[in-house]
Amino acid sequence: MNLSDKNGKITFDSLVSYKRNLKNQIAEQQVKLQESYHQLTAPFSRQATTSSFMGTFAKSVAIFDGLMFGFRMFRKIRNIFRR
Repeated sequence: MNLSDKNGKITFDSLVSYKRNLKNQIAEQQVKLQESYHQLTAPFSRQATTSSFMGTFAKSVAIFDGLMFGFRMFRKIRNIFRR
């Protein structure tokens, strides 16, 4: 932005308008920065009911698999200490 007026002089009014424009640009940049930050850190959104059912099923299978693995490990450790 040009600070000088028609005569080539810098006036108080031109400085005030320049400062106002800069503040507006900074405010716009802050809004854009906050929006992109929230998009990056926002949790994943829920999906449709069909895929949420599959997600629930997958979680259930993972929990069951973890329990079975833990039970097997518990039995193996118990057998080691029995000897």
